Amino acid sequence: MASSRPNYNAAQSSPQSTHDCIVAGPTRQSNPLKRIRRRDFKTISGCSQNVQGLKDDKLESLAHHAAEKGIDFICIQETLLSEDSITTVKTFTSPPSQCTFFHHGQGIETDCGSGGVGILLSSSGTKAWERAGRPEPVYASLTGGIARAMGLEIHVLDIQKFLLKYFIISAHHPDSSEDSDTHLAFLETLLELYENAPCDATIISGESINAEIGRSIIFPHEEPTSHPSCLTGPFGTHKVSNERGERMSQILGAAWLCSAGTWFEKKRYDTFFDKHTKKRVQYDHIFVTQKEKRSVTNCSRACPIIQSEHHAVVIKLRVAAHIPKKGECSFAPAARYIERRQRRRSRHQNRVLDIGSGGAGEGASSSPATEYSNDTKERNRGNSSKKNLNRRNKKGKVKDGDKKGSSGGAKGDSNDKHDCDERDNFAWSTFQLAPEASALPIPIFDNTSSHSLNDTDRQKHALEQQTYNQHERLAIFRTICE
Repeated sequence: MASSRPNYNAAQSSPQSTHDCIVAGPTRQSNPLKRIRRRDFKTISGCSQNVQGLKDDKLESLAHHAAEKGIDFICIQETLLSEDSITTVKTFTSPPSQCTFFHHGQGIETDCGSGGVGILLSSSGTKAWERAGRPEPVYASLTGGIARAMGLEIHVLDIQKFLLKYFIISAHHPDSSEDSDTHLAFLETLLELYENAPCDATIISGESINAEIGRSIIFPHEEPTSHPSCLTGPFGTHKVSNERGERMSQILGAAWLCSAGTWFEKKRYDTFFDKHTKKRVQYDHIFVTQKEKRSVTNCSRACPIIQSEHHAVVIKLRVAAHIPKKGECSFAPAARYIERRQRRRSRHQNRVLDIGSGGAGEGASSSPATEYSNDTKERNRGNSSKKNLNRRNKKGKVKDGDKKGSSGGAKGDSNDKHDCDERDNFAWSTFQLAPEASALPIPIFDNTSSHSLNDTDRQKHALEQQTYNQHERLAIFRTICE
């Protein structure tokens, strides 16, 4: 036995009802405050790992992993390769892509030791490097005849099409087998590499420091006007720093860098198991510029990408010229939303005026212009004729505005104007909360003169009033932003 209950879902999802909704003129606007809070950010992701030798097919595995996981750059330490080179690596993903590998090594190939660093850029990272003008990598001077650090500049566009500069660094510090003089000489070389970075670029440095850095380290600067630097966060494997860790802290404080992974609470932070001391240590870090610390959304250790005793460290950053603080709204998306809303309503005004010019007078109630005007009012009131009918006939009651007739009396027009004002006030509730906005005068029309007009003139009057209010409120909003 078939059920007599009507299928409302089928009626709402029918192609005809969808088409009517699209061509029905202006619809109910969404809350611009939600659009501001739901603003999307473009992100870049990177990785750093001590690979302990980059021979055989390890480079192809790294390129395949970068293309598959969407990693933009990989900082590689201890490649055990020689010579400076720039090579292209093809991946086996579908569709295939090309990665660019930048390497810095000493002139003589070493079979053991800790020589060679590199930076691997995926296809997206290669585009960012080409956007920067394909700059040459910055190679640090050799320390004890071994290449240990290099840098590369890339340019990334955020979702607002603003250009942001990043300086990627890959560095491998001398291990405990080297003496203190070698370690100090390398730190001086590393500090010079930090200073060679563009002044308006964000430094992202993946390093294997071979030292222990403690938690919550604060570096006081000599300038009386500068605030102390927070080099590390409250998390990490080591509570205090050892001797080499204290030296590294001085370099980080001078370069205004911080360890990104120590600001996120994770289960484990150790990246290497020291066979001599039988302890798990956190030797691998990713350092970022302190002022861009808020742009880091995640930084943690990960499983080794390729076979190595060191764990990888991954990082993810938001790319934006301005990242609002918690509770702060960015007004740029709202301004564009208001301008789009104004253009859409201007097109609707021109359409109403073109149709309204064809019929007026006593026969205007049966003209196509009046029918279009009444139809537009109905859709503006509920955005659906079915919802409007259900609302009128709910519990057998009829609204007071509809008792006066279906030709559109003064009471019905006042209800339509009231609904329109409610939508405007709802859309502008974000900016009316500002104290500066409440102090500025907002012009208000006198609606009493519109009751003596016919339907076509009344529609024109309402549209002119609505456009005037929009222009005035947009001017007030721009005054507040300035």
